[in-house]
Amino acid sequence: MSNIDEKWLWGIHTYDDNLFLKGGVIAIGWKAIGDLSLLPADREAMKAIYAKAYPDDPKGSIPTGVGMLYRFFHEIKEGDYVVYPSKMNRRINIGVVTGPYYFDPKEEK
Repeated sequence: MSNIDEKWLWGIHTYDDNLFLKGGVIAIGWKAIGDLSLLPADREAMKAIYAKAYPDDPKGSIPTGVGMLYRFFHEIKEGDYVVYPSKMNRRINIGVVTGPYYFDPKEEK
């Protein structure tokens, strides 16, 4: 991203509508990975960590999962827009990222 004022639009999906709609957060799964801020900022190193955390996942799904994790931590920025289709009511919800990434171990599901 060359312009720091540039805004991006991200699509996020969840199984926990209440967290997104009532909790006012966007979140990402992969419980076994833990705090993304502790991972190296290198996709290849992240692939090894992912494969160890999820040994039963097909090898072809690892780059996709790592790509989502990497983008969630390194690319989504404050001011970006988020589109979230609700599974509860089929509405398309639109929000704005208003704070930085944080890890809350109490919210791990």
